Amino acid sequence: MLAALLFSLTQSAPALTPLELWKTGRRVEAVALLEREAGTSSEARVQLARWELELLHYEAALKHLDGLGPAWDKLRAELYYRSHRYAEALPRLDPADPEHCLWIVDALEALERFDEADAALARAAQLRGAQDPAVRCQQGRAFARDGRWQEARPCFEDAWTADPLDAQALFGLGQSLLRCGEEARGLELLERHRKLLPLLDRLQFAQQSLALEPLSAPNHAAIGDVERELGRHARAMASYRDALALAQREQLVPIALRAARCLAEDLADLAGALELLTAAEQRVSDVRLPVRAGDLLAKAGRGAEAAAAYRRALALRPNDAQIQARLAKLGGAASQPAGGNR
Repeated sequence: MLAALLFSLTQSAPALTPLELWKTGRRVEAVALLEREAGTSSEARVQLARWELELLHYEAALKHLDGLGPAWDKLRAELYYRSHRYAEALPRLDPADPEHCLWIVDALEALERFDEADAALARAAQLRGAQDPAVRCQQGRAFARDGRWQEARPCFEDAWTADPLDAQALFGLGQSLLRCGEEARGLELLERHRKLLPLLDRLQFAQQSLALEPLSAPNHAAIGDVERELGRHARAMASYRDALALAQREQLVPIALRAARCLAEDLADLAGALELLTAAEQRVSDVRLPVRAGDLLAKAGRGAEAAAAYRRALALRPNDAQIQARLAKLGGAASQPAGGNR
């Protein structure tokens, strides 16, 4: 009887629209449904193209724009550029657009039309400013292409100083230093570049996963993990907090432990780490949370509070030898009631 009632309710519930599916994180379903409903609607097809762009499905997005007029050439330009179809992108890219002007330089370089690329770079410098980091990096590439390493070096240095995660600027600076006789520092920066690339690849993969499932706690946490390794700790914590807000019970503890480590070790925010662990304890009973709190408190020399945390953990796992050893090391009595201090 109950099963029949539930089936009836699910049958009578109104179906979600593509936009509602998109907003609730069911993005693949949203695209599939809108594709079925689109027909000849130009508005629906443009929306599909924009969604596919957000999901990095560039060729699929271009197909949705087939037959539509030049009003959508700016969107086509971005899709062609991101698909590395530079010859098709170039006539549609807008040289007066601050982003497109740099894409034009990239596209012309890729097509080995270097004189045109240099002219486009001069226009980009006028539009964005001569000291713009992206312009400086492009200028460094142009000098390097001509073997003018002394002139390339300050360009790459400016760009890398502005953005330490600009892999292109870092590589260019390392090469410039090598070719200008500063071998030790050049090799050091090239080694840093070698280590940076896999982290940037991981970040891109995590961002792609998040684009597909924006309400996935593990996807947000994965971005937090990479941001932490990249040294962008505030950004890491923002991702961890998003993950914690979305996490199901079984997902919560690993994310909370990683976030607490970021707060305590990277941001020197012990109070924030303890507050986060306490909030997680209130949501789920797991021995790892009070143990981590106890470890942080013990390291900070707050023995009585650490002992209280370990006793909370021991209440969840009374015969755990490692927790008992932690208490003994503090000089606390494992037999004391959980949560009590002498």
